[in-house]
Amino acid sequence: MMTYLRQYKLKLVAQIHSHPREAFHSIADDQWAIVRREGALSIVVPDFATHTTPENFMLDARFYQLSQSDQWFELEDIASAFEVLHDDRA
Repeated sequence: MMTYLRQYKLKLVAQIHSHPREAFHSIADDQWAIVRREGALSIVVPDFATHTTPENFMLDARFYQLSQSDQWFELEDIASAFEVLHDDRA
């Protein structure tokens, strides 16, 4: 994937994953995140996303951002920065 991104001058700026129960950024998430650049986003959805829909995504998910000091911190007011779009063709 990284070779492809480099070849087409693209950057990975976010990742999304889930946990079996609550949404949080675990120690493993902190250490093994695939996005490692300052400002990157890590989005965590609870319950393996079994109850998450486009309508409740912003309420269910937790959003984290990587700081300049390589620490993940939770973003509290993320809903105003994003809009979840849903394609009914799926």
